[in-house]
Amino acid sequence: IGQADGRAPAFGSTSKPPPVSEGWRLIARSGTVDALRDSWVHMQRGFTLIELLVTISVAAILLGIAVPSYNHLIQSNRASTTANRLLSTFMLARSEAIQRNQRVVVCIVQSGSDACDTSATAWENGLMVFADANNDGKRDAQEAVIQVERPFAQQTRITGNSNVARAVSFDAGGRTSRVGTLTVDAGDDPDYKRSIVISTTGRSRVKS
Repeated sequence: IGQADGRAPAFGSTSKPPPVSEGWRLIARSGTVDALRDSWVHMQRGFTLIELLVTISVAAILLGIAVPSYNHLIQSNRASTTANRLLSTFMLARSEAIQRNQRVVVCIVQSGSDACDTSATAWENGLMVFADANNDGKRDAQEAVIQVERPFAQQTRITGNSNVARAVSFDAGGRTSRVGTLTVDAGDDPDYKRSIVISTTGRSRVKS
């Protein structure tokens, strides 16, 4: 039984809750139903034409900024990756020359074969590392192929100066008789260029 002063009945009281209709009347009186209805209507409302046009314009501006930067990053990374591949190849050739105690040559490989292309100057066509037992700068049938590098990316150009235009060789001590520089060109921007410098000691390094 409810108390006369209007307080809620004590725990364990047998008083019944107000009828359902009375409960909804109390909620409506407090404004909760109106708030729920307004929230539902707001969620169901779509974009206006102006909002859509503004969103598209902002997206177009962001893409215009991001795409050139992304292309710049790709080409710069391509130049770095190519230069590092060349560096690894020359380091391998020098190491093999010392271990084998004989001359090792890195040359431009003929497409589809295991022979040097002595007339080519496009290093991007692919490389071959071989043990030059007879020191003639050409791979003979009995001379071991140490490694063949697949062609580089089509957008990349690799050229050497006159000393290393077609091949680089290392003697049994790991030295090379000529100082040379190969240039990696992955685009018109200077950021897309790298150089591989080979010293007379046979050591190679990448220069931006």
